[in-house]
Parts: sequence; C-alpha cells; structure tokens
Amino acid sequence: MEAGMDADRVTWKVSVTGGAKGGSGKTSLISRIVYDSDAAIGMKRELFRKRFSASLGGSRRIIAELLFQELDSSESSASAILNSNAVMVVVDITEQPSYEEAVEIVRYVSGLERRPLTIIVGNKLDRKYEAVVWEDEMKSLQKKYGVEYCFVAAKNGEGIQNLINSLLDGLVSRIAQKRKANA
Repeated sequence: MEAGMDADRVTWKVSVTGGAKGGSGKTSLISRIVYDSDAAIGMKRELFRKRFSASLGGSRRIIAELLFQELDSSESSASAILNSNAVMVVVDITEQPSYEEAVEIVRYVSGLERRPLTIIVGNKLDRKYEAVVWEDEMKSLQKKYGVEYCFVAAKNGEGIQNLINSLLDGLVSRIAQKRKANA
C-alpha cells in the first residue's frame, strides 16, 4: 500500500450454499477463491480466510478479510445466513434441481429484514455443453429478487475473478451507502 493512503479494515462473512444433495461445487469454489486450486480434498466445514484490497473511493482503500463458510440446507444454515454479509448460492448449471433449490434459497434470503448481498453462482462453466441452466434463468432471478449472478468454472478458474470483483464491489458499495446515510 502506498504511503499516505488511508485504509479501513473490515471482516465480512460469506456463506456459500446450494446443492443440498451435493455436487454443485461449493467446496471446490471456496478452494478456488481461497487457494486458487479446485483441490478440495480434505477441506472440512470451517471458515476459510482470504484477504483482499479494494478502493473505497478517492484515496481510501479497504483491506477486506473474507471468511467463507460452506453451508448445507439445515436449520443451522438458515441462522448462519442471518449472520452473513454475503451469500453465494451455487448452482450446478448441468442440473435443473440445483437451480430449483437455488430459487428457494434466494426466495428465503430476499425475505430477510437484513438482507445480505446475494450472488447466484452458476458453476461448472467448463461443462457448458451439458448446461440446462442458462443466463435467461439467472436474469429472471436478478430482476425478481435484485440479486447478482455470474458463471464460473471452479475446476479451471474461469470467471472467478469476475465473481470476486462482484462480491467486493457489492460489499464495498454497502459501506459507502451506510456512510452516506450516516453523514
């Protein structure tokens, strides 16, 4: 960081959910974001930490520590979402039931009083020739619930930087809005 630049430090919790029956790629996605590898072997369900730096406007920078937590579809997951700053709902684009489950999760999250930033992540872009979930469905959810979406391939990293940028931009803009409201 350059001398003279002010930096704010924040910690944000990001819940990663979707695909309760498994196979949507939640663990591989977290591994790709945190370790730049899809090798999720041996990853236990715990918090995974990754530090990022982003602009907060002007000469202000933000050092963001993101804590990623993989969730299943239990009641404890519902309470974990309540305490999250962001939720990534992972959809296996080759499985229609994965999308249908994501719709239910997005519906639940959109009904919360304190809504976390929500991003639907269409995973397995490397298998797009097998896709049954398309951009039209994602746009429909975006329009109906005000969520973001992106497509990635956790296996090879395609689209991961766009996902990270969307996540950081969304969280940083929430800080800017709060500061403006409190000014």
